Amino acid sequence: MEKGSRLKREIWAVALVSVAALLILSLASHHPSDRLLYDAAGSSKELYGFVSYHVANFLRQALGLCAFLLPGFLLFMAYQVFNQAPEVTPLRVASYGVFVLFIVPMLISVVLESDEVWDSGGVIGGFSKSAILMPLFGRIGAYVVSISIFLLGFVLVWRVSLTDLITSLVWKQVAAGEPGVEAKFARPEPARWDGLNTTPPLIEEKKPEPVQASFDFMEKTAK
Repeated sequence: MEKGSRLKREIWAVALVSVAALLILSLASHHPSDRLLYDAAGSSKELYGFVSYHVANFLRQALGLCAFLLPGFLLFMAYQVFNQAPEVTPLRVASYGVFVLFIVPMLISVVLESDEVWDSGGVIGGFSKSAILMPLFGRIGAYVVSISIFLLGFVLVWRVSLTDLITSLVWKQVAAGEPGVEAKFARPEPARWDGLNTTPPLIEEKKPEPVQASFDFMEKTAK
C-alpha cells in the first residue's frame, strides 16, 4: 500500500515538473506580437508549436506578468507532493491558486500602469482594477486595498508572520555588518563619568556590616 502511494506521488510530481518545464519554455520564447511570425512560414512554427503558442498566449493575456509565476507554483507543488507534505490538501491548493491567479494580478495591475494587458496583470487583474477597485475606492484607495489584500493573502496562504519575517531580515543585515543597522537595534552602553559630566554615575550605597548581614539573611530566607 505504501509503495503504491509513493509511486502515485512520484507520478504526480513528475507530471507537474514536466508541465512547469513546458510552461517555462513557452513563456520564455513568447510575446503576443509574435502572432504574425507564427502565421508566417518559417522556423517560428517549430519554435512555438500549436499548443505551446496558444497556451502561452492565453496565459499572458489572462494573467499578464503573473503567468511567469505559474511554473514556480507548479514546481513548488511538485516538491510538496513528492515529499508528502501534510499541508497539500484541496483547500490548500485552492488557496494557492487564488493567491497566484487573482490577488497578485490585481496588485500588479494597480501598481503597473500599462496600455497592454500582458505587461501588467492581464485581463483578470485589469478587470479587478477597472471594474471594482477604481470605481469603489479611487486611485489612492486602490493602492491601499490591493496592498492590504496582498499582505493578508500572503500571511494566510503561506502562513508566514510578517513580524518574524521583518525581524529575521533585520538581523540578517546586522549579521552581515550593514552600516547603520546595528546602531539602531544595539542596546545603548551605560554612560561613563569622566569627571567633566555634571551628573556622576550612581554609586551603590554601602551599608554598615550588621545591616548588610541582615539584608543577606533576608535574601537567603526568601530564596
